Amino acid sequence: NGIDVSGKIANANGTVKINSNWGGIDISGDVINNGTTQIFNIPAEGTVVKFKEGEEIFSYTIDTDSELNISGNIDTIGTTTITNTGSKGMTISGTVNNTGDLNIQNGFIPTGENQVTANESIEALTISGAINNEGNANISNYAAGGLDVTEAGNIATSGNLDILNEGIGGLDIFGEVSNNNSADDIYGDTTITNNAGILKVNGLVDTNDAELTMTNNGENFEINGNINGTNNNVNLINNNGGID
Repeated sequence: NGIDVSGKIANANGTVKINSNWGGIDISGDVINNGTTQIFNIPAEGTVVKFKEGEEIFSYTIDTDSELNISGNIDTIGTTTITNTGSKGMTISGTVNNTGDLNIQNGFIPTGENQVTANESIEALTISGAINNEGNANISNYAAGGLDVTEAGNIATSGNLDILNEGIGGLDIFGEVSNNNSADDIYGDTTITNNAGILKVNGLVDTNDAELTMTNNGENFEINGNINGTNNNVNLINNNGGID
C-alpha cells in the first residue's frame, strides 16, 4: 500500500530518505530536516515479489499504478529532491518550504526510448499548494499529463528558478509564480520553458531583479493573465504556433 506519512518525521541534521518502489507516497503530515532530503516514488515495474503464508507461496508483480501526493508540510534546509515516476502523477496541495537547492521532477528524464514510452502514461504534475524556496529551484515535468499550477497554486522563490515542461498536456499557470531577488545578497534568473502542448498564463508571473525568459516551443503561447518584471528584463519567446 505504499508509504503514508500522517505524523511527523523530524531530523536535526543529516539525510532523510522516503523511497517507495510500490504503492505510492502520501504525505499528509510533516517532514522536517536540516540536511539532504529525498522523496522518491519510483515503482520497480515488473519486479516479482514472493511471500509465504503457511505452506502456500504467493506472488505479485509490481506495476506503476501509483502517485506521489503531498498535502502536508515539507520544511527543509539543504538539498531537497522530490521525484515521481508513478503513472498517476504528482500532486502538491500542501506546502514545501526549503532553503537551499530544490528539485521537483515528475516523469523520467528521456535518455532513451524506454523513458519516452513510460512518460506517455504518466499523469500531470499539479501544484495547488505553496512552494517556497530560497536558493536554486528546478521544477521539471517530463510526463504526458503536463504541468499545472492551479488558481490556488503559488510558487515563490529567490535565487534561480527554472520551470520546464516536456509533456503534451502543456504548461498552465493559473496561480502565481514569482521570483524576488531584490535583497542585496541574492542573485538569479527566472527561466520558464514549454516544449510541448500549450503554454498558458491565466494567473500571474512576477519577477523582481530576476531576469525573466519564457520560451514556448509547443503549440501556442496564450496570455490571459499578467506577466510583470521589476528591475529586470522580460523576454517572451515563441518558436511555434502564435501568441494570443
